[in-house]
Amino acid sequence: MGYVMQKYGFFSARVVSFALLALIQPAQAESVLTVHVDNDVIFGTDRGYTGGFKFKFTDDFLGINNFLVSPMQSLINDLGMTLLFDQAEVSVEAFTLTKLNRANKITPILNETWTHIDLRRFYKRKGQSIGVEFVFGWLGPDSPGKPMQNELHQLIGNDPVEDALYELPNQATIQIGLDVNTDLFLVDDWQFYQTTWVKLGSPATEVYAGLGMIRTVNSRPVIMYNKINHVQPSAKGFGYFYFGNIGLSNLVYSALLDGRVLSHDQVYFERYRWVPMLQYGVGLSYKDIAVTVSGNAIGNVYKGQPEKVFSFASLTVSWSF
Repeated sequence: MGYVMQKYGFFSARVVSFALLALIQPAQAESVLTVHVDNDVIFGTDRGYTGGFKFKFTDDFLGINNFLVSPMQSLINDLGMTLLFDQAEVSVEAFTLTKLNRANKITPILNETWTHIDLRRFYKRKGQSIGVEFVFGWLGPDSPGKPMQNELHQLIGNDPVEDALYELPNQATIQIGLDVNTDLFLVDDWQFYQTTWVKLGSPATEVYAGLGMIRTVNSRPVIMYNKINHVQPSAKGFGYFYFGNIGLSNLVYSALLDGRVLSHDQVYFERYRWVPMLQYGVGLSYKDIAVTVSGNAIGNVYKGQPEKVFSFASLTVSWSF
C-alpha cells in the first residue's frame, strides 16, 4: 500500500492546506515549503507503515502555534528557550498490519489510514534544539486519506489491499510531542548528539532515547523525531550533509495494536514494548532548494510480524521563498 491522491482527494487536500495557511497567519519573512514522502516499496515490502505523504509550511511565526504554546510561555521563558520558527503540516499515513499464518503466508489483518494536522514550534537553548508539537487527526475507515491507497498499488504494480480481515472504529486523535536534541561533542566536523523525545496521546504514546551524528557543509537541516524534518534556507550556495542515529523506543500505547483508550475493542496483536530504531541519510542543498534521501529501520513491534526488521525510505524536498 502507499497512495497517490485521486482527483477529489487531491482537491480536498488542497482545500485543507489553503484553509490552514489562511488560519496560521504567517509573518512576512522567508518561509519554507516541504514535501515529504515515505514508502516501503523500495525495500520490497508493502505492509506495516507502508506510506506517508506530508505537506509542511515553515515560517518565523504562526498565530495558531503561538496560541497553543501560550499557556507554557512562562516556563519557556524561565528555561531560556529562544524561538526559531513555527511549522504547520497536513499529513496522510497508511498502515497495513500483517501476520504470518500457519502456512507461512502473509495475511493482512488491519488496513488503516491516519489523516492529521501537526502544529510545531522549534526552539534553541544552550546547545540544544527543541521541538514542541500538537497533532489533531482522524483514524479509521472514514479518514480522508483512505480512498488514496489503491491508486499507488496500481501505479507500482502491487495488488490493492482489499482483503484485510478487520478495520478499527473511526476515532479522533490528539497527540502532544516534545523532542530534545542535545549537542555532545565534535569529531572531524561530525556533530554527535543525544536525542530524547516523547509523544503523548493517540494514536500512540511513546518515549525514545538515542544517539546521533551529523556532518553539515553549507546546509541547515532540522532534525525532529530522528528524521530530517526540513532544511532551512542557506545563502552559501551548494551544500550537503550526512546523518545517522540509533536508539530505543518504549511503545507505551498504540491505537493500532491496543484499540481505543477506555474501550473494549478487540486486540488482534500481541506486541512488544521496546522497539529499536535506526535512521540514516544524505541531503543536498543549493540556495533555495534542498533534497534529502533517507532510510529507516524499525525492529519488531508485534509477534508474528513478517520481518524481523521493517524498513522504509523517505524523500524530503524543501523550497524556501
